[in-house]
Amino acid sequence: MKNKITILSRLKRGEKGQILPLVMILLFLGAILLAPVLAYNSTTLKTTVLTKERQSQYYAAEAGIEDALWKLITGEIAGDSPEYDLARLNDNDLHVTMQCLSYSIDPPDMSYIITSTATGTDGSHTAITIYTSRGMSLLDFAASAEEGIVLKGAAQQAQIIGPQQKQTPLSLPSILDFQNFYLLDIDTETTYPVSMDDSIDVDDNNPIPDWYSNGGLNIKSGTASFMSTLGGTVYVTGGALDVGTTGNSFTLDLGGNTLFCDSTAVSNIGTKLTITGSGAIITVGDIIFKPNMASSPTDFVFVLSLSGQVIFQPGGNYYGSVAAAGADKSVSIELYSGNTLTHTNPPSNLNIPITGTGTGWSIHTWQITR
Repeated sequence: MKNKITILSRLKRGEKGQILPLVMILLFLGAILLAPVLAYNSTTLKTTVLTKERQSQYYAAEAGIEDALWKLITGEIAGDSPEYDLARLNDNDLHVTMQCLSYSIDPPDMSYIITSTATGTDGSHTAITIYTSRGMSLLDFAASAEEGIVLKGAAQQAQIIGPQQKQTPLSLPSILDFQNFYLLDIDTETTYPVSMDDSIDVDDNNPIPDWYSNGGLNIKSGTASFMSTLGGTVYVTGGALDVGTTGNSFTLDLGGNTLFCDSTAVSNIGTKLTITGSGAIITVGDIIFKPNMASSPTDFVFVLSLSGQVIFQPGGNYYGSVAAAGADKSVSIELYSGNTLTHTNPPSNLNIPITGTGTGWSIHTWQITR
């Protein structure tokens, strides 16, 4: 037992001073690592602050680009090359330059280079430069046709208020694009409640819902002077679209929606129909357009034949646009005395795959410099 105690005592005495080198090693390593760690943390903090400042500058410069585009969209800037300052944003001064490269309405050709520069209080800056252009679409004209505008009867040029164009080919999406666009609105697997003669009685279906008809469609009213509303897309294939050619007279508010006929058959919009509100009537084939009009200058009605001609004989003042995109096809306009075809600006919610006034600017390049 005594020998065990002696051995333990010797072992304990042999540990004296061993902790000191370990402490010195740890202090030495701490001294070596502390400075880089502190430097790293400081750099990370500075980088975070700088990143936030750069991000704020970018957002400020982007706001300048949006302001310039809005000036082009609204027509506040038209053919000029201004420079101007905006109010400080995110502690950055904002300066915008607009260089007009081209500005022509006939033929349509408008393009700009826009630079928006955001400068911080420390002199740092972020600049965004874009190239943007806009060609006018069918919606920007009162009447458009590949073969031209033909005035019939007593119609006078003065009755057409707004720009006209004769251009081959007209600039617009393909027929397939139109088909795909409107098929997105229609579930073709659903059997809609069409009658045996492929007709819609508006007094039994008001508002008219999304509707698909394979075999042509006749929209009519069983009740005289009925007020109806188009509540969705009507897609017709396999035959003509006829509206207001039989039955009683009725009024149809287009409600911003579209009647689309995917057929080369001649469609007839007849005299028993009165149109009000904004919307579109688009066919692949010819259109005979003879309804009464009860629309106002705030409305926009778009009539388009994608591969045929339009025989245009509305009763009353027409506000909107009419176009015939068929090769060697025309818009034949026959207006009653005192009536006008007046171009108005299309609403943004018009259900058509074409952009028009206020929405046709495209951004082609986007460059950031610092």
